[in-house]
Amino acid sequence: MSHLFIKALNIPALIFILCIGIGIQSALFSYQPLHYFKPEIGIFIVLWCALKRKFTEGGIVTLIAAYIVELHSSAPSGTIMSAYMLSYLLLRSCSGYLLLSKPHSMLILTAVFSLTIKVFHIIILSLINPNDLHWFNLFEVSLPNLITEVILATWIFRLLKKLDWVTFKYSKEEQPHDDLKLTENEGL
Repeated sequence: MSHLFIKALNIPALIFILCIGIGIQSALFSYQPLHYFKPEIGIFIVLWCALKRKFTEGGIVTLIAAYIVELHSSAPSGTIMSAYMLSYLLLRSCSGYLLLSKPHSMLILTAVFSLTIKVFHIIILSLINPNDLHWFNLFEVSLPNLITEVILATWIFRLLKKLDWVTFKYSKEEQPHDDLKLTENEGL
């Protein structure tokens, strides 16, 4: 009985981690020079759900995460949710073809996925108001954001993996192999 209760806490704990991350992100990176290095915490949750969850569960968590991120942003209603869902569906459709055997492959995927979400968001904003030039903001802020998100990716993905282990997300047979840790064959 306690096993099922702990397993049911996985998604609320994931949403709690997102809320804590958004709070930390807005408190630490609200000042002007640090604003350029502000990571999007929701990207990590969407990426994790696209790779490690079943389709329906990952889609629902992505919608909840996008809604929470959208509540906290000043973007027009529905733009972040559309960008997150488009990116989730794109990565979900490509996930069968991705081989994530090395730890640095998740870092590269984080950078590509982050840039994809930003491009989708700019395209959606351009469809809403084609007279505004949002592309300049993308190029000004994207590189520092990408660097920060890639640096944080290792720790956040380890936290999410630890959450899945603690909440018994998978049985022993279903456990995904450890792609975030060096094995003995991958020496320095």
